[in-house]
Amino acid sequence: MKHLSLFICLVITQWLNAQTTNFSYTVYFNSDQHQLSAEAQKILLQTLHDLKGAETYQLKIHAFTDDEGSNAYNQALGQRRAEAVLAYLDSLGLETQNAKLNNYGEQKALVDNAVAENRPKNRRVDVYIQAVFNENFQSLLSKLNRTQTYSYTVSSTKSTCLLTHQGTLLMIPARAFVNSNGSPVDEGKVTLKIEEYYGLSDMLMAGLSTSSNHKLLATGGMINLTAMAEEQELQLAPQKEIGVGMPMRKGQFDPAMELFLGNKDPHHSDLVNWNPTQRKATSLMKASAKDRPTDALGQFALFRETAINQLVKQPVRPKLNTRSKRTIPQKPQREDIEVHLNFFQKIFINKQRVEAQKDRIYAKEVKNYQRSLKYFRRDSTSWKKYFQDSLNYVRLYQEAINGDLQNYQAALNESNFAAANRAQDQKKMQELYEKGVSSDGQLSQQTLDRYFFAVNRLGWINCDKFMNTPENQLTQIAIQDSDASEERLMLVFPHLPSILSVKSKTVQGDYLSDNIPKGMPAKLIGIKVDQGRSMLAVKDIKVGESKQSYNLVYQPKSLREIQKVLESID
Repeated sequence: MKHLSLFICLVITQWLNAQTTNFSYTVYFNSDQHQLSAEAQKILLQTLHDLKGAETYQLKIHAFTDDEGSNAYNQALGQRRAEAVLAYLDSLGLETQNAKLNNYGEQKALVDNAVAENRPKNRRVDVYIQAVFNENFQSLLSKLNRTQTYSYTVSSTKSTCLLTHQGTLLMIPARAFVNSNGSPVDEGKVTLKIEEYYGLSDMLMAGLSTSSNHKLLATGGMINLTAMAEEQELQLAPQKEIGVGMPMRKGQFDPAMELFLGNKDPHHSDLVNWNPTQRKATSLMKASAKDRPTDALGQFALFRETAINQLVKQPVRPKLNTRSKRTIPQKPQREDIEVHLNFFQKIFINKQRVEAQKDRIYAKEVKNYQRSLKYFRRDSTSWKKYFQDSLNYVRLYQEAINGDLQNYQAALNESNFAAANRAQDQKKMQELYEKGVSSDGQLSQQTLDRYFFAVNRLGWINCDKFMNTPENQLTQIAIQDSDASEERLMLVFPHLPSILSVKSKTVQGDYLSDNIPKGMPAKLIGIKVDQGRSMLAVKDIKVGESKQSYNLVYQPKSLREIQKVLESID
């Protein structure tokens, strides 16, 4: 009776979330013919337009003839006409397997066959289609979400290892649960309920994203774990932790993966925001060299190279003019000018000519002095700037080195902390595993090929890592939106893998993404409902191209067509 009530509730819910629209089409035939004319095909082609975006529909075909010929002949002719229409609708891609055919032959004539002019109106097939469309956007999202919650029963007093439907390994210690008032669950059975999301398509259809406080994450999968006993939700007991093992992609252990716990996004209640716990993933397999912390000297060399690359351009020594001197030029004095005369010049040149010669020499030295002074002043400015730039370069270099030394030390401390946590968590996981395995068998090595975490609370659990993209390599994109329809916009990065939900709107009404890495290929996906029809838009983009604003083109798609597109992303 309980299952029957649940079924009735589901049917009522689907009915409330949908609207029904009826379509009808009539095509006519020549006398004693069942082939479709060009005009009849054109009429039936309209069904493709009318049914775009419909969730489901039911076909009914009613066939008729006039009364020329025997009743048996007309019955067979009506059947051929009905089947011709059905075959053409099938060729258009409509789902016809559940169509209902009613062949009335010469019965139920629309008009009196006694009048010859009336008979063409009786040589026809009527097509009736009852189509179901979405009532609103939320009804589409509820149908799109195909989340399955699996339930498992465990003992509350025994340690248990549990392998779930999609491969999550849960290692639960004895007496791990308490009820809402903190009382321990010491006896009886506990029902564990788990939602698992390891494929991008499942995450997309459930409306999940992979970001932590607006920073992009690469995901290894996420689960939602709850525990129930006697219809009461349970919590983990204080000082108790369960081991969670999440499958690795292609069996490759990535030491950057860490544990994130999910809470409702304070700005968007329909999203889960992932909060880092600073707990790196561990593995029950033997640690390999690539799992160990980065070598300290190599890490410092990387920081030092970063420091040098971030400096301003090193100053270039100025080129001095060949005519300039390092000392300040001395201004010539008229009284210091001497004219050197030979014996004959002293006899024949008078005093006035000697003074004129002194004036010429003095004027030339003044001109040379002014030129030298100009070069000296210009080169002095270049040297002064060079010295200032050199001092600034040394200061910046020292600051960068000191800053990166601090970064290096912080990274080294974090690496040591992560290594210590990893060793501690590995020991915990090993103990939980050994306690939970039954005496009649062992879990395979493939079962241990997972990211393991020690988790101290139930709810949303995620295995992710930060992208750590430099700030100068991040950008935003805008998605233009010309109408006020509610929609779901997602940026999908299949190769990471990662999903970013785009929610923030600008003053102009466009959507603006969070910061995302430049040069990364992505799929921009939009889903909405327009007049009851499901609409889908998909655009392949490359982040950081000259075009940073996109206008999505929506096409009517059925629920199954949308699911098929999203499934192809995996």
